[in-house]
Amino acid sequence: MILGFGGGMLIATSESWLREKLGRVGRYANAIVLALFLGYLIIPISSVGSFGQILLLAAFALIVQGASLFGLLLSRPVRFMGAISYPVYLLHGIVYYAAMLLRGGIHPVSAPVYLTQTALCLAAILVLATVVHLLVERPTMRISEQIARAAPAAKVKA
Repeated sequence: MILGFGGGMLIATSESWLREKLGRVGRYANAIVLALFLGYLIIPISSVGSFGQILLLAAFALIVQGASLFGLLLSRPVRFMGAISYPVYLLHGIVYYAAMLLRGGIHPVSAPVYLTQTALCLAAILVLATVVHLLVERPTMRISEQIARAAPAAKVKA
């Protein structure tokens, strides 16, 4: 956890330095990100240890610098998923808890039943998250932006 969070913070705080150093990577950034991720998936977890997190952090650094995975990260569906990610985070536990109550608790089920229930939960989560994003999150963000614009600028004493 510390490596993941610390590495992410390090990447965020050293963005200009990374941009300078990774500028040479340029057109190969997408292929390098893909190779790093595939390396993470292929190398057995038991032998990787924290090296796997370092591979993912390197891929993250390239993505922060503009690697779009051959345009995938710029596509409308992926950008929309990014927009609703916080409501998904907030609602997924509630939806899964409700689903467990509806099915009578946690008990073994067959693979087709599990896949069907999971697909229904995912659909419910995406619909609810979209509604929350459109009716709560975006209007609240607009209001906070209006308040920030209307507030007098803070005076800095030298």
